[in-house]
Amino acid sequence: MKKPLEVPEAVRSALAQADAADTRRHRAERTAQERENERLRAIAEHRLARGAELSRAAAAVFAWREAFAATAESSRIWERIGDKARLSLYVAKFWRGEPTSPADRSSWAVLAFEAWRPGAFGLPPFWYMERFKGHTSFEQRIISPRDLIDAVHPDFLAGAAAHLAGPDAWKWILQDLQRFAKR
Repeated sequence: MKKPLEVPEAVRSALAQADAADTRRHRAERTAQERENERLRAIAEHRLARGAELSRAAAAVFAWREAFAATAESSRIWERIGDKARLSLYVAKFWRGEPTSPADRSSWAVLAFEAWRPGAFGLPPFWYMERFKGHTSFEQRIISPRDLIDAVHPDFLAGAAAHLAGPDAWKWILQDLQRFAKR
């Protein structure tokens, strides 16, 4: 009978350290996931508490879209910017679905019209995008008021509705037109 192989204590110790490292990593991942779930739960509770206000805001945004599409200028705008470009409607300081500091210069959220052809069927869908340092990190197509309520932070939606109802409603569209005119 052969003598069993002796495993050095250093190997057992290294395995114990690897097991402990795995446990720490797993705990850290679980803690991070719990924090993320709590963050998302807080936003959902905020959304629920402001349900009636957000329904009115989403309806106003969709009504503005319909009014915009009815203008003679909307077809001309789409012809000018091309059917491959999105048209910005509202831009604000949000990241990961939450407001950011006004001093933050690297992240923002955008509500835009989907690229559209003049005369296309229906109305252009919306896109919600979050950008960080110029790169889109999250985007979602929005085709209904409920989608809009569920996709964005309540403060973003309220801000978008107020923006579109205010005197600067065309601000971002004008900036896009000026940008495309320089090409």
